[in-house]
Amino acid sequence: MVKEMTYISSINISNASDKEIIFSLEPWGEQIKMPVGSKFNVVAKSEQEGSFEVEYGEREIIVWAWPSSIVKVFCDGKGIGNESGIARPAVPGVPEGQTTSSFLRSMLGKE
Repeated sequence: MVKEMTYISSINISNASDKEIIFSLEPWGEQIKMPVGSKFNVVAKSEQEGSFEVEYGEREIIVWAWPSSIVKVFCDGKGIGNESGIARPAVPGVPEGQTTSSFLRSMLGKE
């Protein structure tokens, strides 16, 4: 039996800088060039409630999804990223009290 995705969340990310930046979608490790002035719409469907984590770096914006979410990225209404054309898998679960980013960073020794 397929579980129904009951939660939908979206966030708009804009490159307001004067340089091209990298948009990183985690935990998939996907990196997409984001031209000056471009706007991405990131949409997640999930079995459980959650929210995106967004980190802003000098030349990068990182968006983290939460457990059970399946994410799509759009620019001007067109799906972008995931060069293979295969849908991104749902984010796996993490231990209670952790976020996707905190769990992966602890596993990689970066926190």
